[in-house]
Amino acid sequence: MATINKLPSGKYRAQVRRQGVYRAQIFSRKIDAQAWAVEIERAIESGSSRGVMRPAAGMTLSDVVDAYTSQARLPKAAVLSLQQIARVIGHVGVRQLNTLHIQDWIRERQGMGLQTASILRPLGRLSTMLQWTRDVKSIDINPDIVLEARRRLVRHNPGHNRQRDRIPTGEELERLRAFFDHEWSCQRNAA
Repeated sequence: MATINKLPSGKYRAQVRRQGVYRAQIFSRKIDAQAWAVEIERAIESGSSRGVMRPAAGMTLSDVVDAYTSQARLPKAAVLSLQQIARVIGHVGVRQLNTLHIQDWIRERQGMGLQTASILRPLGRLSTMLQWTRDVKSIDINPDIVLEARRRLVRHNPGHNRQRDRIPTGEELERLRAFFDHEWSCQRNAA
């Protein structure tokens, strides 16, 4: 039987203990906590495969991003990358998430003029997040869908690892030195 408690923050914690399995999740709404608990209980009763459970029916990619960014220790750039992905395809249910959704995000980024190398790093972060979801949260999700989208991106954009075609001029280097010297002296004076 699931237990749902209201926390001092106003959120709800759903806890499921059944057949030696314990799962807990925090939700903003009580109805979401109840739906999640029922889904988890069903998954446990049906005997989840390989120790992972089917995602709750209403769980979206945005929910996974929120959980991951709040529970894992991440650099700010990683959090921002994942939040950007969630803005584009976060509405997609975890059960329905596939390579085509990730390719939609890739096309959106390419439409903004980003090069392949600038798209690969967030893809790596997405893959890591999906692996975390499977390994730590025991939710049945396939992290390999990101690898397939990555392969297609690299295969169809072979110039992604082009080397630079020029070196900076002496004047450009001097302007960079002056800028960083100024920044360095400002920071030293502030400390």
